[in-house]
Amino acid sequence: MEFENSYKGSGNDSNGCRRGMALYDILERQMALFPDLFRSYEKAAIAAIEKIRTRGTTSQ
Repeated sequence: MEFENSYKGSGNDSNGCRRGMALYDILERQMALFPDLFRSYEKAAIAAIEKIRTRGTTSQ
Protein backbone atom coordinates (compact mmCIF):
# COMPACT_ATOMS: atom_id res chain seq x y z
CA MET A 1 0.00 0.00 0.00
CA GLU A 2 1.34 3.42 -0.92
CA PHE A 3 1.64 6.13 1.71
CA GLU A 4 -0.50 8.59 -0.21
CA ASN A 5 -3.35 6.08 -0.46
CA SER A 6 -3.22 5.09 3.19
CA TYR A 7 -3.21 8.59 4.67
CA LYS A 8 -6.21 10.43 3.28
CA GLY A 9 -7.65 13.61 4.74
CA SER A 10 -11.20 14.80 5.20
CA GLY A 11 -11.68 15.36 1.49
CA ASN A 12 -11.06 19.11 1.35
CA ASP A 13 -9.44 19.54 -2.02
CA SER A 14 -9.05 23.32 -1.93
CA ASN A 15 -5.50 23.25 -3.28
CA GLY A 16 -6.15 20.68 -6.00
CA CYS A 17 -4.04 18.02 -4.30
CA ARG A 18 -4.83 14.59 -5.73
CA ARG A 19 -2.27 12.61 -3.71
CA GLY A 20 -2.53 12.32 0.04
CA MET A 21 -3.69 15.02 2.42
CA ALA A 22 -4.30 18.65 1.53
CA LEU A 23 -2.50 21.32 3.54
CA TYR A 24 -5.82 22.27 5.13
CA ASP A 25 -6.25 18.72 6.44
CA ILE A 26 -2.74 18.65 7.89
CA LEU A 27 -3.24 21.97 9.70
CA GLU A 28 -6.66 20.86 10.93
CA ARG A 29 -5.15 17.72 12.49
CA GLN A 30 -2.23 19.62 14.02
CA MET A 31 -4.61 22.16 15.59
CA ALA A 32 -6.64 19.30 17.07
CA LEU A 33 -3.53 17.62 18.49
CA PHE A 34 -1.77 20.74 19.80
CA PRO A 35 -4.37 23.46 20.53
CA ASP A 36 -2.21 25.23 23.14
CA LEU A 37 0.67 25.55 20.71
CA PHE A 38 -1.53 27.20 18.10
CA ARG A 39 -3.10 29.50 20.70
CA SER A 40 0.35 30.72 21.71
CA TYR A 41 1.18 31.40 18.04
CA GLU A 42 -2.09 33.28 17.71
CA LYS A 43 -1.34 35.40 20.79
CA ALA A 44 2.16 36.19 19.51
CA ALA A 45 0.79 37.18 16.10
CA ILE A 46 -1.85 39.45 17.65
CA ALA A 47 0.77 41.07 19.89
CA ALA A 48 3.05 41.68 16.90
CA ILE A 49 0.21 43.23 14.89
CA GLU A 50 -0.75 45.49 17.80
CA LYS A 51 2.87 46.54 18.26
CA ILE A 52 3.12 47.50 14.59
CA ARG A 53 -0.20 49.36 14.74
CA THR A 54 0.90 51.32 17.82
CA ARG A 55 4.18 52.31 16.24
CA GLY A 56 2.37 53.42 13.11
CA THR A 57 -0.04 55.67 15.02
CA THR A 58 2.59 57.25 17.30
CA SER A 59 5.07 58.02 14.52
CA GLN A 60 2.57 59.96 12.40
